[in-house]
Amino acid sequence: MSDRIRLIVEEQASGIRLDRYIADQRPELTRSFVRQLIDKKYVYLNEQHARPSAAVRPGDVAATVPEPQTLVLAMMAMGGAMLMRRKQPR
Repeated sequence: MSDRIRLIVEEQASGIRLDRYIADQRPELTRSFVRQLIDKKYVYLNEQHARPSAAVRPGDVAATVPEPQTLVLAMMAMGGAMLMRRKQPR
């Protein structure tokens, strides 16, 4: 699916929290926004829903999440309101 992001965890990321890992890999997403995605079950770790605090391991299919633009449109269509901020590069 073209509107999804698939991340595979590399050795150096071992032990990092899932929410932090995704935010580090996708600089346009804030960690708090990623946490919201995880809580709303948009994020999977090895094809299962996971907690934001779940530690990732090398080789994990870390996350499959909708692209941010797709999420904004979907949430607007459901009548939800969402504010998204661009994260500053590190």
